[in-house]
Amino acid sequence: MQHSVTEELIAKVSPAEAWQRMSDLGKAHYYVPGVTGTRLDTTSTRGVGTSRTVFLQGQAPLEETVTEWREGSGFVLKLHRGGRTIAPFAQAEFAYSLSAVDGEHTRLRLELRYDLGSWFTRFAHSLVLRAVLRANLRRTARNMRRYYETGLPVGPDAVKDA
Repeated sequence: MQHSVTEELIAKVSPAEAWQRMSDLGKAHYYVPGVTGTRLDTTSTRGVGTSRTVFLQGQAPLEETVTEWREGSGFVLKLHRGGRTIAPFAQAEFAYSLSAVDGEHTRLRLELRYDLGSWFTRFAHSLVLRAVLRANLRRTARNMRRYYETGLPVGPDAVKDA
């Protein structure tokens, strides 16, 4: 992947509890802005090959398939629609990871890795796209921290004071 945006923060939650929430792939709609629902599409709910569909407000659903799984510390999701990549990306994946700070705090890390297709998309990236992706990732990470700390779904307005 040629480009990436990353957000990292500390949550007041034990690493074991953070992993319990992170590894539940059916809960993306609890903290990802714009995701209205999540459906697991495979019989497996953990590990490489597990796939889910996330339903997006005002957009076509997005499929995410686990390509890497590190039990207790993270995973990587390939983003796609069917066998195709999602515009404006030539390739895109989301990496979730966590690490212990101490028994009561966990470092959460989100990274969107992506390649861009056309020269126009690369030009737009230099002007605006990267800033938009970074802002969305920051909102997702803050919502994720709140969900991990409370165990409660985050409402659409929670980002303002997260």
